Amino acid sequence: MRTLLKEVDGIDWGDGAVMNCKWRGPRLRDVLNKAEVSVPPGEKAHVAFACFQTPCQEDSWYGGSIELGRAMSQDGDVILALEMNGQTLPPNHGFPVRVIVPGIAGARSVKWLDRITVQLEESKNFYQQHDYKVLPPEATNKEEATKYWHTVPAIQDMPMNSVIAVPQNGDTIELSSEGTTQVKGYALPAGDQGPVVQVEISVDEGKSWIKADIGDTPEAG
Repeated sequence: MRTLLKEVDGIDWGDGAVMNCKWRGPRLRDVLNKAEVSVPPGEKAHVAFACFQTPCQEDSWYGGSIELGRAMSQDGDVILALEMNGQTLPPNHGFPVRVIVPGIAGARSVKWLDRITVQLEESKNFYQQHDYKVLPPEATNKEEATKYWHTVPAIQDMPMNSVIAVPQNGDTIELSSEGTTQVKGYALPAGDQGPVVQVEISVDEGKSWIKADIGDTPEAG
């Protein structure tokens, strides 16, 4: 799908990279409050997460960070997950503990968490500084990209997005006797906004739009 616009370096997540789980664990803000975290007045702080369990492709450890304000937000729901879907967090999803940061790029929800640091700068890890960033069009290759890594921010809040799941790309559609077909999918709000209250679908490249029905939203676990 990405090649419809421009080829990029890295993993092709496609349009299906979205968490759909129930997580359970203490809120990060409660842990930080218990630790009596304080920041000098006027300083912009970050909360950095680190995993030293295994070397990564581009670094000897994995890490990421978010702004302290997001971590401390009453409504941010940033948690240290110990359970997933009502069971102990499985090893491939970060046992014994991982960070869950709703609305922010999954790269910041660090698994197999070893260390949490409150600091006055972003994580220095490769994947915060030299990956998961949107570079300008001039960065056409890895060599050119080196000029811009330090000039653009790391991706944090995810943009509003929607995905058509049925029919799938490439499917042959047969219309009903009424000349219609059913389309299903999902829509996500931007960052910590939401919920999505309206979705519209176009079958003529945006010339006209049809209002979609939004299904019931599962209760938060």
